[in-house]
Amino acid sequence: MDAKPIPDNDPTGGFSDIVITAPATADVTDVNVTLDIDHTWVGDLRAELTSPDGTTIILFDRPGLPTFGAFGCLGNDLDVTMDDETVNSYGDFQSTCGNLPAIAGDFQPKFPLSGFDGQNVDGTWTLTVYD
Repeated sequence: MDAKPIPDNDPTGGFSDIVITAPATADVTDVNVTLDIDHTWVGDLRAELTSPDGTTIILFDRPGLPTFGAFGCLGNDLDVTMDDETVNSYGDFQSTCGNLPAIAGDFQPKFPLSGFDGQNVDGTWTLTVYD
């Protein structure tokens, strides 16, 4: 997927679509989302994934809140995979804020990606990131 801008302080966010063409019988059994985001001050970001049928799952919301104060993680950049089955919880994600990248590794999302299980894979999936 090509790099896309994340508009600063814009309620519509920045988004990327991926179109998957699959047979009508191709249902979701597991979703993992890998994100490589170059952005200053990751504590003001929120990301969500929307399936072709309109189901939206929040991957993360304002990393570091409330642990790092009112502004969340002040570090730059994310290099993460959101995966329901990983051992690192969303709480681990929320409490991580280090050097470049500020947050890296495999973490469970804020809400389980298993919410997509059983849906048809075919169609446009949209990743939206808000600042």
